[in-house]
Amino acid sequence: MIIQSNSLRIDQILKFNSFLIYGPNIGKVDDILRKIVGILKTDWNKELSLIHFNSEIENKNKDFIDEQLNSEDLFGSKKVIICSFESIGVLSKKLNFDKLKESKFAKLILRTGEIEKKNVARQLFEKSQYSLCIPCYEDNEIEKKKIFFDLLNKMGINIPYSVSSTINFKEFKERNILRQNAEKIICHILGGEKKPEGNLNYIIKEFSAFSMDELIYSVFSGKINFFEKSYQSLCNQGKNQITILNAFSRHVQKLKLYLSYYSKNKNVEFSMKKLYPPIFFKQKKEFLFHTKIWEIKDLEVISKDLLEAEIQIKSGSYRHSLIDKKIFLKIAMTASKKRKNFKS
Repeated sequence: MIIQSNSLRIDQILKFNSFLIYGPNIGKVDDILRKIVGILKTDWNKELSLIHFNSEIENKNKDFIDEQLNSEDLFGSKKVIICSFESIGVLSKKLNFDKLKESKFAKLILRTGEIEKKNVARQLFEKSQYSLCIPCYEDNEIEKKKIFFDLLNKMGINIPYSVSSTINFKEFKERNILRQNAEKIICHILGGEKKPEGNLNYIIKEFSAFSMDELIYSVFSGKINFFEKSYQSLCNQGKNQITILNAFSRHVQKLKLYLSYYSKNKNVEFSMKKLYPPIFFKQKKEFLFHTKIWEIKDLEVISKDLLEAEIQIKSGSYRHSLIDKKIFLKIAMTASKKRKNFKS
């Protein structure tokens, strides 16, 4: 059964024992998860065990889900099993909705980001009359404004209409990003800046969360420690694997195009102008560094690896979280070696 996120009711939470919460709006996914858990804590009026199931647990015990669903706590406490995206393949093969429906002491929640319609687990949940599917897509403008100004009001901060009217809420497609920008304004004002007029856009853009470009540039520059953090940030924002892989492919193509033009004319500015969209001026120096440590033959191999990863992800019954990450780590490690050997 599929319902809209804003129509989820208490009686439905208490009635159903299995939930699939999915979508690119990870902030909304997390909010729905907290709502369900909060209502269960209140209604059950007993100790509530939150069990987080992931691939590491599954590798140690293949029957973990079955054991948890079929065993009652000795002290009578109830449990909520929260599964991540990487657990979808396991669930699609083992989950018995009929058995789960009868459980009086356990509920199962699958929390994930964007997921394809053809995904086996998604179809399994959507077709079952015993499960509740809650898609979480972009908030409308009214919802975005409420989230944004509720955070400011909670801290007793009021910004004038001349400032708030300049905010383009369409840019914030994910709740976590919207909240992060509200928190930047709060920190800015509490830090002594009492008049944010005129520099609101600066506050938001200058201190924005890790972007796709930051991940790409950290990987191709060999910044291994930084890439892990930026990759996780993008995943938390709801970016799916295909989107990230395609962004990496575009960067590779830009490098190849630049090197192709530069090999013919030896003119940096001319070669840069051939790139579209153009390289952001703050990234120009690092992009040029990439063109010095990477050769076309290296980039051809990367292009092939990225394409194979995309095919593997799209053709699989579920997306494995390590496919793209392994490739990015391989690129970053190669770039790190190239940095050490590079002589300016």
